[in-house]
Amino acid sequence: MNKKNLVIEIILAAVLIWVIVGNYSTDENVEQDKEEIKAQDNQQASLRVAYINTDSLLMNYKLAKELNKQFTSQQKQSQRELEQRMQKFQKNYQAFQEKVQRGGFLTQSSAEAQQQELLAEQQELEKLNQQLSNNLMAREQSINQELYDSVSNFVKHYNKDKKYDLILNNTLGGSLIYGKQKYNITNEILQELNARYDRRLQQ
Repeated sequence: MNKKNLVIEIILAAVLIWVIVGNYSTDENVEQDKEEIKAQDNQQASLRVAYINTDSLLMNYKLAKELNKQFTSQQKQSQRELEQRMQKFQKNYQAFQEKVQRGGFLTQSSAEAQQQELLAEQQELEKLNQQLSNNLMAREQSINQELYDSVSNFVKHYNKDKKYDLILNNTLGGSLIYGKQKYNITNEILQELNARYDRRLQQ
């Protein structure tokens, strides 16, 4: 065998080894990928997921209804208080205007003094309006926090037995666009929340 044939045989042997090893490695990688996909599928299949329609829940939760009723009452009371003060100011201002027109003030200084009183009263009205608005805003935030804590703490307690891996919050405009009805636990959560609320009322 001459040197030329020997070189050719060595090259062919190297190519054959590369093809065999390459095919074996490819087959091994394919099998590994299949095993990973299978493991992921099994993990997904065993993942327990549920979701709650929060808007519907809060609309029918008895505690939410009661807190909303209290807030509406406070809002109306604040509105009445502000309207009464504004009506009083408007009457005083109108009386002042009429007195000025008929020359009822003996001196310019007395007219200016009453005008200053009206300005001070107007400023008090503005402060009252801001204070009432701030009170309502703070009360609304407090209600939202109370409802969030109530539902969140209950769901944690509820899930000790149910053992869901994920419980999603579905709201209008939220991130959950679609979910099968079988994963919807809103009614179950709502019934138990209302039952707990009724029990506390009876205590």
